[in-house]
Amino acid sequence: MKTYPQKPDGIRQPRKVEFYKNDELMVDSKTLWVLIDKDTQKIKRIENDWLEF
Repeated sequence: MKTYPQKPDGIRQPRKVEFYKNDELMVDSKTLWVLIDKDTQKIKRIENDWLEF
C-alpha cells in the first residue's frame, strides 16, 4: 500500500491511496480524511502549507 497526502481543503485531508499485489497496482483511489486533535477530540484544521518542509 502507498498513500500520498495532498493539499488540505478546509477540514478535509485528501489522500491518494494505492494497493499493490506482487508489485501490480490493484486499487487506485482517493480518500478524504478528517483529522482529530488527540487532546480535545475535536476536528482539527490543517494549515495549507503543512506539506512544505
